[in-house]
Amino acid sequence: MLCTRVSRCLAGAALVAAAFVSGSRDGQAVMVATTTGNTTAPADDFGFANVVRRGGMTAIYLGDRWVLTAAHIGVGAITLNDGTGATYQMEAGSAHQLHNPAGSGATDLTDLVLYRVVADPGLPSLTISASPLGFNAKVFLVGQGYDRQETQVTWDVGGTYPSGDEWAWTELSLLGDVDLSGRVDQGDTSRIAKNWLQSGRTRADGDVNGDTVVDELDLAIVAANWGNEGDESGFKPLSTKTIRWGTNQIDSSSYEKVTLGAVDILAKRTTFDEEYGTEYECQAVTGDSGGGMFYKRDGQWELAGILNAVAIFPDQPNGASGAVFGNRTYISDLSQYRAEIVSIMAAAGGDATLAAIPEPAVLTLLSGAAIAVLLARWVRRHG
Repeated sequence: MLCTRVSRCLAGAALVAAAFVSGSRDGQAVMVATTTGNTTAPADDFGFANVVRRGGMTAIYLGDRWVLTAAHIGVGAITLNDGTGATYQMEAGSAHQLHNPAGSGATDLTDLVLYRVVADPGLPSLTISASPLGFNAKVFLVGQGYDRQETQVTWDVGGTYPSGDEWAWTELSLLGDVDLSGRVDQGDTSRIAKNWLQSGRTRADGDVNGDTVVDELDLAIVAANWGNEGDESGFKPLSTKTIRWGTNQIDSSSYEKVTLGAVDILAKRTTFDEEYGTEYECQAVTGDSGGGMFYKRDGQWELAGILNAVAIFPDQPNGASGAVFGNRTYISDLSQYRAEIVSIMAAAGGDATLAAIPEPAVLTLLSGAAIAVLLARWVRRHG
């Protein structure tokens, strides 16, 4: 997010469950700012195959036939994302909605549900975080939200922007904004310099006037529009869906109590940041509920959270199906719920053992309708 836009007051930003009411079994994906790829496991695999489809949404296979997802999307069969399309039915009577810890000041029940499937998919077991993540911890988010369009979009916002709750969005076409950052600036001249006097080029290369050559005519257009910018930038959704991973950083040093309808979650949050974002900066969108947040601690990957909700701007185009820089993702902090998960699995007996959730090597200190209103000032991660 550009300097002039990230610290604005966002009264009336809607907090939305990141779920998508649909009978579709197609995959979906978090939106990643820098790529439309990331649809297979990274070289340092956090457990990509354990992210499975739950109807039109997402769940995490923990191991030992146990599945964890967001309670508001419901329980049921899971489908693997390994290319086989294999489906595993839920074991009747195995579902447990989890509880918030005593003394947390939150509702009794939370937006998490644990249940078993009838057969073993043959996937490895995951480790659940035993201690919370700290501020600025780099995390991997993966889930099932809409794919995005290739190009970034910029909007001029009127109405009561930036401090009210009635915003009027107008999509812009900024002449000279070669890198689609939402502002005509040095980034655009750098792109032109890189491709100077080369032919067969596109706008993304610096060919602003469309003659396929990057030259003084393009530079003149950039100069004439120097400093022009929109108010907000982001991505519009496509109708297609693919499981995808991205990265972000934790914005909060401790958990936040977030209300989703009749239940609270103890959550960590991330912010979709244009200026200070990670290499694969991402935002959860419609359909991502039940997806996972993964973190590498002392050389070992952990499942640190479950995606539950997003915070978007007033009257945001495409609602929670798109991603605008400054949007937030809220993720249940599994370190707060790990003890109950372990207890339920142990009590089940049979092959439900604690091996399904190994101890860490070192113990250290989304339905689509607006559910609540968040009154907050968006503060940039780096001050």
